[in-house]
Amino acid sequence: MSNIKLLTAVFIFGFLISCEQENNYLSIKLTIPEPSGLVYDNLRDELWSVSDENHGIYQLSTNGEILKRVEIPDGDLEGIAFVDDSTLAVLSEESREVVFVSINGKVIDRKPVFDNGVFNNGPEGIAYDKKNKTYWVANEKNPALIVKYDSLFNEIERKEIDFARDVSGLFYDNVDNSLWMTSDEDNKILKLDTELNILKAYDTNIKQMEGIAIDHKNKAIYIVSDSEEKLYVLKLK
Repeated sequence: MSNIKLLTAVFIFGFLISCEQENNYLSIKLTIPEPSGLVYDNLRDELWSVSDENHGIYQLSTNGEILKRVEIPDGDLEGIAFVDDSTLAVLSEESREVVFVSINGKVIDRKPVFDNGVFNNGPEGIAYDKKNKTYWVANEKNPALIVKYDSLFNEIERKEIDFARDVSGLFYDNVDNSLWMTSDEDNKILKLDTELNILKAYDTNIKQMEGIAIDHKNKAIYIVSDSEEKLYVLKLK
């Protein structure tokens, strides 16, 4: 190989490696239509997601393989959280309700959430604090806000988000009592305290992030992209 070709090959290889390190994530193509919402299942070391195109709730391996799919009557599913090891709380923008569902797909209960009266800019993410038995529900925009509820879904407080143009995903980290959110329009991942103050902020080039989950066991941040129908795995530092 000539010196010029060798130098070119080294440059290209170095460029690819640097890009890989800069992006610092793995992307996995999913077979879920328009995944929106994500939660990590600590007991089973798996993930759960929902589709805002169909009525499906999906159990996934951490490498994106579909393990099970169950269906509920509600559509436009936008968020998902674990209440306990066998119960999920699923957010429906269509009905403006949180639907409590067993992991086998049985609907257990329903609770209404706020309705801002704006189609397609409504409830977008849900998270659950197991210790304090409180729920956090995000409105995407117009306005972007996060509402806190008690265990009976009485509203405790609400706060408009002025540090991001939208809220596209939520996850409550019960390990360190923090709230993680994604902003699709700002291309940001944000770690917040329980007063919704920013603890950390990360810029990303992932398109249409609509779900986030934190996995301390595998030191990973999982993100789902609605438009790309992909699962992204980032390193949790």
